Amino acid sequence: MRHFLFLVTILLITGTVVNAQLRWEDTPQPKFFFEGNIYLGGVGGNLSAADINSAYKSPVNTYASDIKYTDKFMFGVNLTAGYYFNKKRNLGIGTGITFLTQSSSMQMDTFHNEFMALDFESHVFRQSVSSKSAIQESITNTNISIPVFIRYKKPISENLTFTLDAGVLIGLLMQAKSTASGSFDYEAIYKITNNGTANIYSYDNAPIPASTDILFTRAQYALDNPTGGDVNAYFNSLQKVGYSVGLNNKVSKTSTINYKSMSIDASVQASMHYYYNQHITFKGGLYVLTESFSNKSAATTPFTTTPGSYNSFLQYTKTVLNYSYGLVLGVNYSM
Repeated sequence: MRHFLFLVTILLITGTVVNAQLRWEDTPQPKFFFEGNIYLGGVGGNLSAADINSAYKSPVNTYASDIKYTDKFMFGVNLTAGYYFNKKRNLGIGTGITFLTQSSSMQMDTFHNEFMALDFESHVFRQSVSSKSAIQESITNTNISIPVFIRYKKPISENLTFTLDAGVLIGLLMQAKSTASGSFDYEAIYKITNNGTANIYSYDNAPIPASTDILFTRAQYALDNPTGGDVNAYFNSLQKVGYSVGLNNKVSKTSTINYKSMSIDASVQASMHYYYNQHITFKGGLYVLTESFSNKSAATTPFTTTPGSYNSFLQYTKTVLNYSYGLVLGVNYSM
């Protein structure tokens, strides 16, 4: 009995589809279509970045954890127009304009570098920079592209039609904005010798500074003041004189980068259309697309050198490949 009911169900569905196909073929089909769509979905992906420590001069004791890239959400809109080119009007080609925006985040857990620098009196010294918390950036990417796609259309019932779009997105503009947060310690190490008439400043590039070096560091202050003291007041006094030092210096910076290279990405979309009237259908379905871009001018400037200085992770990003998937909703007008 179950097999009989299953067979009857299959026959009814097949008959419905065949009858819809016959009625669809007997009815004159429109040549042109115009659509407006919105996209709502999630994003995944990965990136490659330049070595963030490579821009420093004579660095020692360097460490930078990997930049973690986390995608969150994508929203997009597009307007398209197309033409069904075959006799049955079930194969078409289309194009238009697409606007996509996505939110993501980048994070580096740990950063440390000691490098050669010049102070406020042009004396060479060893600058030390250490992150005191994870450095985070909230990213908003904006992409404007031209879609070019092939459409296949097939009736499912009298009021429903299935469409499948497959094509490419030709990227015209990619812009990324970031807002950074985090904090750093800036410390200084001086190697000074005297030739009998004047002090000679030089750069100590040994992993462990010489015992004769002058250290303006948090650790040295603790050794010099075993009973306590106000280390923040001490560093603030040094900073007021002009020394490149500071503790728990917070970062709060917004950056923008424009990726100039053109990209070509893939897009696939499967949708059901509900007939509202002869010309208008409402559309709902699923989409998958890729989004790639490259930065041929990845930064060669240091990440951070003095209190208040900061270059966004975006400046060091070389390539990004994202993929998005989710829901597409739209309205179709055919004529």
